[in-house]
Amino acid sequence: MKALDLLLLCALFSVKILAMPAAKAEDQSDITDTVQPTRAVDIVLSCFYIEEGGGHMGMFVSGFTRDPATLVLHGIHVPDSEALDSFTDYVPPPDASDETMIFEALVSSVPVPEAESLLHADCNGQEITCEISRYYPQEVEEKDENGPVTEEPAAESDNEPAWFISSLQVSGGGVSVTLVMKTQPITKSENENLSRKQKKLDLLLGTMGTLLLSVEFAVYTRMPSIHTSIGQSVQLDCGFTEGNSTAEKISVEWRLQHKGIGRRIYTYKDGEGIADRPGTQMELQNVILKRNASLFLSNFEIKDEGTYICIVYATRYHAQQVMQALIMEPPHVQLIPSVLYLQPHAPMRATCDIGHYYPLDVEVMWLKQLPGDEEKPTPVSGTSFSSHRQNRDGTYSVSSYIWIQPLSHSEEPIPTYMCQVAHITLQEPSTVTLVIQMSEESIPLGMLGLLAAACLIMVGVGVLMCRAPKTKSKVQ
Repeated sequence: MKALDLLLLCALFSVKILAMPAAKAEDQSDITDTVQPTRAVDIVLSCFYIEEGGGHMGMFVSGFTRDPATLVLHGIHVPDSEALDSFTDYVPPPDASDETMIFEALVSSVPVPEAESLLHADCNGQEITCEISRYYPQEVEEKDENGPVTEEPAAESDNEPAWFISSLQVSGGGVSVTLVMKTQPITKSENENLSRKQKKLDLLLGTMGTLLLSVEFAVYTRMPSIHTSIGQSVQLDCGFTEGNSTAEKISVEWRLQHKGIGRRIYTYKDGEGIADRPGTQMELQNVILKRNASLFLSNFEIKDEGTYICIVYATRYHAQQVMQALIMEPPHVQLIPSVLYLQPHAPMRATCDIGHYYPLDVEVMWLKQLPGDEEKPTPVSGTSFSSHRQNRDGTYSVSSYIWIQPLSHSEEPIPTYMCQVAHITLQEPSTVTLVIQMSEESIPLGMLGLLAAACLIMVGVGVLMCRAPKTKSKVQ
């Protein structure tokens, strides 16, 4: 398939890239230290609108409903080198009804980081999970002469803002972004009688039958899942972008959820950090300067793995990102003994020792192959295992045993035995080969008769010598 044909096919799938008029790069604040020329595009995502459902007659909760929806991100800045000249602005479908959910979100003061991963997801064989649901901002407490005053969020009317939150996740370890969005006021020029509404949400629609929103706050991570070894230092990536918040209004909380138990790890507030887990820290100056809320953990242990939650608060907004931090320790495989000296009459036990691996699941298989046999090795039956042993550092060990029978005759070929171990940390199974040699005590059966005859002769000679006359000595 030609490259041009592939590019056109990519444009037809669920993530559509649509060029917009060029915008100034300054509209999007720099996420990294390197400033690159950018241009603004539209990205169209197939989503689901998630809402808590009701049960029959309102008596039982039936979980959540999932309605198809479309999210259009207007003004996403991507590197100017992208070949997007052949694409046009997004145009809503002409047959869109009042039941269709199309969220058009303007991205201007709140940039979406790592947007190119959203742009290229289809062509990279990745999927984007997109979910939208209602969002309720926090109450804002202000002070006047008489003390603190709590400002209640305004009740929704036909033109009062409604709030939504969207979660975007690129499969295969790509960027994960949470967006807080609010609806924009609708004028009579956009909705002639201010009466056309989206049926399910009961919100005013714009001229093209879409819900018009703006992105107000975003929290993201470029590493939703990380693997590490015991004792290593780990960085959990978390960043945010916001429009109007100031340094005094930003706070961050890191939490760890593992096996149903949650605990706080680190807190940033008022420019200071509090570590609840020893060995954790944030670069405090980067929280405001670079909108970076990443967390560093030293000496990572088994008890530290789990689901980490980065919660960023900014005035009325708060959003979070979830990251998985897992320990991966490959197994150390060895044979005991490494060289087996086969005895002539007794079976010998070989041990495959698999040690210091994590997580627990491991597959062990013994294989046997004869010399010159071009067929694949065959599994050995009758293997046995020890119980799993947990080491002091939290890793696991296990042993597997086989009994190797003696050869029936001297000319029988010596087989090769292999212990094969599969584990999630290994791209391919680890295989160790058992060296088998004939013991020095292993004498061919044909020699046994000759040795037996020689022994009989020696015994006979000894008997004759014992019967010879004896001389007696006198004691003077």
